[in-house]
Amino acid sequence: MVLEAAIYEGALTHARSTPKAHRFDYNFATFYCDLEAIPTLCARSQLLSHERFNWVSFHRQDYLPSSRTLRDEVIHQIKEKTGVTF
Repeated sequence: MVLEAAIYEGALTHARSTPKAHRFDYNFATFYCDLEAIPTLCARSQLLSHERFNWVSFHRQDYLPSSRTLRDEVIHQIKEKTGVTF
């Protein structure tokens, strides 16, 4: 299944019976996009920006700072922490 760049909505439920019965539900939303498509997506939007101020701004140095591309750094971090190679 290939996800399209979008804002996805969902619901989370948690329940337990010990040590004390407890349950909660809440709705959430999350943004998904291909990491390599961030500049393209930002260029198509008046509200999203890449490396400049806006309502929603993506600045590369805020996410796993490295000389690698964000995609390559994510793959590197996953391999380093889990041993899984893509």
